[in-house]
Amino acid sequence: MGSPTQSAWRRAGPWALAAVCTGWALVVGLWEPASLALPFDDAWYYQTIARHLAAGDGFTHDGLQVTNGFHPLWQLLLVPVVALADGLGTDGIMRVTLVLQIILAFGGLVVLDRRLPGIALAGAVGLTNPYAFKAVVGGMESALLFALLALAVAQLERWQKKGAAVPSGLLLGAIALTRLEALAFVVAALGFLARDDRKLAFRTAAVVLVPVGLWTALAFGTFGTPIPVSGQHLSGAPRMGRAMVVGAVWLVLAPVALRLLRRTPLVAALAFHVAVQLAYVGTFQGRWLPSLWYLAPALLFAAIAAVTLSVRLPRFAVPAFVVLWLLGASFAWMHRVDPASYSSYVGARHDGQWLARHLADGEWAAGWDIGIVAARAGGRVANLEGLVAAPDFDPADVPGFLNAHPEIRYLVQFVRQGHLCHQEPLRYGGIELEHLPLVRTESVAFRAADPRMSTTVHRMIFDLRGDAAVDVARIRRRACE
Repeated sequence: MGSPTQSAWRRAGPWALAAVCTGWALVVGLWEPASLALPFDDAWYYQTIARHLAAGDGFTHDGLQVTNGFHPLWQLLLVPVVALADGLGTDGIMRVTLVLQIILAFGGLVVLDRRLPGIALAGAVGLTNPYAFKAVVGGMESALLFALLALAVAQLERWQKKGAAVPSGLLLGAIALTRLEALAFVVAALGFLARDDRKLAFRTAAVVLVPVGLWTALAFGTFGTPIPVSGQHLSGAPRMGRAMVVGAVWLVLAPVALRLLRRTPLVAALAFHVAVQLAYVGTFQGRWLPSLWYLAPALLFAAIAAVTLSVRLPRFAVPAFVVLWLLGASFAWMHRVDPASYSSYVGARHDGQWLARHLADGEWAAGWDIGIVAARAGGRVANLEGLVAAPDFDPADVPGFLNAHPEIRYLVQFVRQGHLCHQEPLRYGGIELEHLPLVRTESVAFRAADPRMSTTVHRMIFDLRGDAAVDVARIRRRACE
């Protein structure tokens, strides 16, 4: 139950969360660099595709090729946002998007707080860290998934007790369409439901299949596959050693965690979702943890665990943890407000502005990691990693793609200092950049959260039709000698 003091703090949670979220909304609206410092570069892919959709161009990022490099529900929800906020420009649209995501995160936590008092307060404390905030509210689909999962943990059991298959199925269908690996949560939730009421589980699953089936049919008809092209290119060959280690860790931790938490099967479904995500990135990407924007489900699970376990800890433990968290958040803020921490994104904006001025009618550009660049250049920049390319795009055969699209005039790439100084010739995607003529260069000092990753970043734009008055060799001599 907790002490009266703990109960009072928990009741104050929604107000504390409202204060923190209001503060974040003010940061988004008033801090000039917020549209670059807070969202991920990939969030701009969503905006550019949404602008093409709003203009009637279809599912495309560059106007040259159809793409399915997105998670559908968040992508479709962005279309009216972009259409209504188009007069605000690219930065304004991103700010509106971030504020909407703050509202989503707030709403999800407040609804869950009614079922699990204290979760709003835990969310308020957690969101003081700008990187925890960015994991949820970063312009990607994470905020929507976070809110839907919170709603599911709060409401699904109640709906199921009433036999309400339709709202349960629609919510689970929305979760499945928000991010592909969230199918793990959907499958686990249906499995737990089938254990208690098989008929209701089948009816709920039938409702889930309506939105999922409609999108799958549309995806097959439009793209030839329901699997996003980004997932194909981000995944490598299976690494079974890493997979077995991750699996073994979760075989031990998941039952222990659930035993300690003593929560509903829906929390177990959330834990299963997180476990599948960790196993996937370990197996196919060779990493222990997913990228920051994939951590929203794990943060929700951690918040539930913190609230559940807090009443069993010594009285001083929770205040001590909060103080340590806020101390860490202050250091995170010191890094985030440092212009060097987002300097490469500022350089990307400059690249896009340059292209917007220099791309003639009928001309395009292409490049790697070009979310911000493409948004600033008016959506005429092809992505060469394949994240928002056609499903059959081969990122290892950039020369073939360029030959098939002679309208592409400029190539955009950024090169880290170590790469520039220690790799000759400079090659990406099968194309050698070494002697291509450079028409724009900008070198910026980049400060990463991990000091070992801090470096100088050289942003470059190459003209495929120009003369080599300046090339990479000249930049290398100036930067490396």
